[in-house]
Amino acid sequence: MKQSKPRPHRSAAAVLARGAACALGFAVLAGCGSSDDNLADLRQFVAEGAGKTKKIEPLPEPPLPSIIAYTGEDGRNPFTSFEESRRRERAMEIAKGPKPNPNRPRQPLEEFDLASLTLVGIVHDVQHRPWAIIKGPDNNTYRITRGSYLGKNEGQVIDIIQKPGEATLRIVELVPSLDGGFEKREQRLAMNRMP
Repeated sequence: MKQSKPRPHRSAAAVLARGAACALGFAVLAGCGSSDDNLADLRQFVAEGAGKTKKIEPLPEPPLPSIIAYTGEDGRNPFTSFEESRRRERAMEIAKGPKPNPNRPRQPLEEFDLASLTLVGIVHDVQHRPWAIIKGPDNNTYRITRGSYLGKNEGQVIDIIQKPGEATLRIVELVPSLDGGFEKREQRLAMNRMP
């Protein structure tokens, strides 16, 4: 058989403190009793307050969200990356953008680079239309007017400018862009200073 350990001796102060705590607990619980004397003022407050209450208006109904159906016509596809969308947009721009006409008959000055051509002079016909005289690298002279083509990049003459002491051709070329399309670029071919 096991021997039980002797209980430690408690001091009188500890026993007294424990007794005081228990007495205080009983006193608090006794004060929470439900006698009519203690609840009379609470009942009076509730009775007076019941007549003073105002009716609270109900909250307004929240507006319903507008429903927008995704048709895919106006916005980008949410399942396609931004890079892919941009590539497709650029491909559409290239398809709609300027491009050379492969069926157009070629003119003699399209064999030469624009930089190798020299503007020699400008003459006018009987209807006062200006014609530019161009010297090619083959030492031949050619006569061109607005709408004529020259140079290897589909260069088209859009204007012939003649002022005192100055003669210039304005030319628009179709230059290949980095993304496979073509861009319009304006060039000028000026005659050396006239005397």
